[in-house]
Amino acid sequence: MAYFSIRVMGIFYYEYRRLLEAAEKNETLSKERERISRDLHDGVIQSLYAIGLEVEEVSYLTSESPHQAQKSLENVINRLNGVILDIRFFIQDLLVKVMNRLQKEKDSPEEKLSEREKQILQLIGQGKTNKEIAETIFLSEKTVRNYVSSILHKLNLSHRSQAAVYAVRNQVDPRSFLGS
Repeated sequence: MAYFSIRVMGIFYYEYRRLLEAAEKNETLSKERERISRDLHDGVIQSLYAIGLEVEEVSYLTSESPHQAQKSLENVINRLNGVILDIRFFIQDLLVKVMNRLQKEKDSPEEKLSEREKQILQLIGQGKTNKEIAETIFLSEKTVRNYVSSILHKLNLSHRSQAAVYAVRNQVDPRSFLGS
């Protein structure tokens, strides 16, 4: 009974940690989105406001000094083009960051596992002990123990119960599993 209680506590701890990490990730993303929108908004709005003031000045200059109005208008056009380029560079930089983040999220930890490790992880998810796994796939118990340690390390887990939860949640199904 104590063993069962410890395993259940391990599962709850794993779930708590997973939820906490998800909340922290969402908070970080929210802060980053806010910073990006603030930076983009402030820079663009200030530039456009300054350009608007110059356009207003040009409207007064057209009747008084057409030559100076022409120069001011060229300046306004150049500054507008600069703002457009700034927005493009900002968006391109943002796109690269988003693509990198998506690629990192796409590379699941499970992809780091060998087929044998996936097979053992699946058996852990079925609740088998190291001895039962060893008998099932014809390895020594020590070799299975080494595989389990490797799996925990690659998946950044600290307990076997977390690996069992991971296997069930992610439906680990190695193609090389001997029983299928």
